[in-house]
Amino acid sequence: MDLRRITIAYLIYGFDDRQVQHQYFAGEQALPARFGDYGRRDQRLTEQHLPRYVRHRSAGLGICGRPDRSLQKRAHRYFIFFWVFAMVLGGMAESVSALLWSRSILGISEGVLYPIALTLTAKWFPSNEQAKAQALWFNGNSLGPVIGLPIIAMVAESYGWRESYYALAAISLFSLIMFWAMVRNSPSHHYAVNTTEKEYIEKGVATNKKELAGTGEVKAVLKNPVFWVLTTVYGCISIGFFGISTFLPSYLTEVKGIPFVQSAFVNAAGYGLAILVQMGSGFLSDRYMKRAVFVGGASACIILFLLMSMFTASALMAQILSILLISVLLMPAALTMTMLHKVASPQVMGRIGGIFGSISYALAAIGPMVVGAVSQMTGSFTGGFLALMSFILISLILCLGLMRKGY
Repeated sequence: MDLRRITIAYLIYGFDDRQVQHQYFAGEQALPARFGDYGRRDQRLTEQHLPRYVRHRSAGLGICGRPDRSLQKRAHRYFIFFWVFAMVLGGMAESVSALLWSRSILGISEGVLYPIALTLTAKWFPSNEQAKAQALWFNGNSLGPVIGLPIIAMVAESYGWRESYYALAAISLFSLIMFWAMVRNSPSHHYAVNTTEKEYIEKGVATNKKELAGTGEVKAVLKNPVFWVLTTVYGCISIGFFGISTFLPSYLTEVKGIPFVQSAFVNAAGYGLAILVQMGSGFLSDRYMKRAVFVGGASACIILFLLMSMFTASALMAQILSILLISVLLMPAALTMTMLHKVASPQVMGRIGGIFGSISYALAAIGPMVVGAVSQMTGSFTGGFLALMSFILISLILCLGLMRKGY
């Protein structure tokens, strides 16, 4: 069945994307060991690496967000190839600057992700299945850290940090092969689709087009206030995600006294639970078609769990709350992207996805900078995390408005 093939490709694509990111984000604990005194002297550079990565990914989204008439598979295969190149370059790095260059290349090359994911969802799934499709892609994002974070931490500890990058290069190469073999622009272009499946998909997509009358022009979508509300919600959620996921391992290690490898397992457990949370929310939101309710609820949970984890005195409770926090971090993103399908038609979804992702990731670069700057001013992580909560609160308030509009 062809849908199985497309969903497997979704899962692998998301797996590789998030695992590559987390290799970069969690690996900062070992930077001084990698580059000795050079790494210590230039530690300030590493505090800027995530905003740099996110800004370049934002630029990549702008460059790559035009797969509307075709997925432009050849071009996108080239970009995925640069994931492999970025990993190899990171493993060969002899300086902090070389490592940051590899991250810039990774950020730009990963710009293909949102346009492809949104275009595939628009062309392969009817509206009552789109949340499950987006949740599945984000489950790949969760599966990567579940499997990869502990393995990468152990590989780096046993063999060295360079070997962990080379292992990720191999995973990225596998992702490239699977994308080439399985992904096609539409059911009619796929070599393995059967007639029954093709008719089911095309009937659902035709229904979507009727519901999206007047959304086939980029200018019309950009004039719709809901597009900008969704972009702001996603941007605020991304600020929280990158800020929390980047500094949480350090917070657990430095403040709560939890060993680094153990904190990697805490993160992995959180992403494991996130798989269940995302699929459950995807099924329920497809059933009730109330995406904003779930996004608002997840925003409230993020604020609650983060507050509780900061002020608990128990290391065990901090780990449990961190697992719960991570489990809801990705869910709002998948459903916000699903709501975008009510604003833009499949014909322009690639370009709209590029604009949406580019602006959101430009905003997301604020997250780590806010945590770093406020934490430095206050002398603790608490101030930085409280600042992040203000952005999550904005997404919660905006979701209340979307609920009133029936989203």
